[in-house]
Parts: sequence; C-alpha cells; structure tokens
Amino acid sequence: MEPNDWFGDRLRSDPQRTRAARAAWVRGGSEACGCAACRDWLARRDELIGAGLRASLERLGVDPNLDSAVRPLEDDEGCGFELLYHLVGELGDSAADVELLAPEDRLPEGVLQAGLRQGRELAPASWEADGDSLELRVRIAADEA
Repeated sequence: MEPNDWFGDRLRSDPQRTRAARAAWVRGGSEACGCAACRDWLARRDELIGAGLRASLERLGVDPNLDSAVRPLEDDEGCGFELLYHLVGELGDSAADVELLAPEDRLPEGVLQAGLRQGRELAPASWEADGDSLELRVRIAADEA
C-alpha cells in the first residue's frame, strides 16, 4: 500500500490490486450507459482529463477511461462532470462510513473536488477486488461546448 499525492497518508492505495480488479472491464460505466450526458462526456473525455488528473489516476491504478459512472454538474459556478471510479485501498480511519475530501491545493488543474468513501457495498457488481473497496469521486470543470 502506498500514500497518495491528493490525500497524503490518509489513503493507502494498492495500484496493482486495483488494476487486477479492473482487468475484466472492457468499457466504463459511461460507455455502457449511452445517455446524452454520457455521450457528451465520451466526446470530450480526452480534452477534459488533463495530464495531471490522468497521471494521478494512473498512479492509483485507475484507468481514466474506465469510470464506474459519470453525471453532469451544473450550478451557479459553471458546468462540469462528476466522475466515479473504484480502487483497492484503505483510509487511515477504520470506520466504514468515512468520507475524505482532498485539500484543494493538492488537486491537479481543472479538478474542482476529489473525495473518497470507503465500503465494500459501494463497489459495482462487476468489481472483482480482493481487499477494501474505495469509491473515488472527482468533479471536473468543463466549459460549455
């Protein structure tokens, strides 16, 4: 298990086990869904996932193209997407209902917020992880197309 650049030593991730849990996935949740928001995300994914976010996800063992789910965000501050990924690891706190937000100054450019929740029940049915499952929620900005 290794610490993470967003969450410090509060997150101990296992990139190798995360990759193994995703090995059977050929497409992400947004590709399987096909709704208008997911189609918009897929059309813009490469432009919106910057190099910093891509590198951070890959260090966690997360393939940026294999999201668990995507939903659009629209509020007074603009628009964007909330991306859900899953990984193997554990939070420093042992409580199953822990939610942890990353400090804003540690996030890559374009990332509005990143948070983790711990719990096996959060994982998608097709998740084949050996170890604790964490849900990673990443909110990114997107200018209107």
